[in-house]
Amino acid sequence: MTTKTISLRDKPVLKMLLHQRTFDAIDDAEPANKGTYDFKKLKNVTLEPRQTDWLVSALSMAAALITDYAGVDIYRNQAHLMLAMDSGNLKYGSIKLILKKHRGLLLY
Repeated sequence: MTTKTISLRDKPVLKMLLHQRTFDAIDDAEPANKGTYDFKKLKNVTLEPRQTDWLVSALSMAAALITDYAGVDIYRNQAHLMLAMDSGNLKYGSIKLILKKHRGLLLY
């Protein structure tokens, strides 16, 4: 039985240990996501890329215009991995995934 380890984040640690029939999730940022899960109960995997939060950015810019504040910034949501399981969804945030590095994850 082979095990493949995929490291998705260093600090705090996020790793997936892929076994033949199950996978272990190790997430130090969200302890509720830790556990052993069965591949048969996995319905869908989605990698959401980093995106600009235009609503928050626009509100920030409007507030800056009203208050005469010059420190306006564009707000972005971090990339995250969403696993849809039979029992509910697991969300793993702040992913800095390099697909070329983890190409085996997609083929596993």
